[in-house]
Amino acid sequence: MSDTNPASTAQAAPAIISKPLDASATTQAASTSWLGYYITPEHIKHSAELVSAFAALLWPAILLYIVLRYREQIGAVLSKLKKLKIFGHELETVEEKVNELAESASNLEEKLESVESSVDVSYSIGEAEKSVVSEDAETIRNILSEAARSPKLGLILLATEIERRLHIITLCSGWPLRGQLKDALATLHGMGLLSTSVINSVDIFREVRNKIIHGRNVDRELTVAAIDSGVTLLRALQTIPLSRSRVVETRVDLFADEQCSQMRMDFHGVMLQEERATGERSQPRVYPTTKAHFQAGKVVSWEWNMDKVFDKSWYKPPGSQTCTIAFDSSAEFVGEHFD
Repeated sequence: MSDTNPASTAQAAPAIISKPLDASATTQAASTSWLGYYITPEHIKHSAELVSAFAALLWPAILLYIVLRYREQIGAVLSKLKKLKIFGHELETVEEKVNELAESASNLEEKLESVESSVDVSYSIGEAEKSVVSEDAETIRNILSEAARSPKLGLILLATEIERRLHIITLCSGWPLRGQLKDALATLHGMGLLSTSVINSVDIFREVRNKIIHGRNVDRELTVAAIDSGVTLLRALQTIPLSRSRVVETRVDLFADEQCSQMRMDFHGVMLQEERATGERSQPRVYPTTKAHFQAGKVVSWEWNMDKVFDKSWYKPPGSQTCTIAFDSSAEFVGEHFD
């Protein structure tokens, strides 16, 4: 058995505590807590920021849930409010816009009183009874008949007829409706065909229609009131005097000389007659075209292709052998049917 030197044993054994722990080591040791991970003040700061961010996202989620869960009840309450303020912005409700439309329509009503009536139509929606003067009484009668059964459907039909009438006005004016309705209305206003009051009424009516059709729990009375004002607007549009161009002959042979011996092969003529708002009809005139869609008796829009201009041409009127000048120089007529 060999002798063991205590001194060498003590020297070889590792020291369990070689030196006292300093303050930082003590803090670090104290922060060593859960599963051997250090929880430092920086960790606590990040955790607080994470909780704060989660809370910021949680509130909108809760609000969205409440709105979706109780949307019908909320809609019913909002529909009874006259005005609503959100984040400092005042939003007009359906009732407010309907009242604004009624005020605008009353201004049109005063002007309509001076218009001679062609047909008187009595109608009723609910408890409302009015006497309507219109050049197209049957159209209004049909709309109101549907409205009596379903005010929303009546409003949709009325809006469709108003836009159709505006389309006809633009076609007859030579400025067909292309793109935004707002731009077309501005053009018609500049031409003197639409007054400022009519344009304002159209804008308000379109907004009211959207609010009612796409809204929830809108009172029947509000829809009926919107229809009442919309009918006044339609009547105002119907009283605007329009001149229409009707096709008399769909294909007229054109000639390059006054003896009518050299027929033009690259284009032909279309004969139109203007029907003025007064009921008078002009003498038929021939215009150059390359189109073949025209139908006799149809009303066409007043449209032209300015990229094609044709030289002086002659034609023989129907039932005559006399060579008559058609035009000196003219752009191509490209009007479309709209009735």
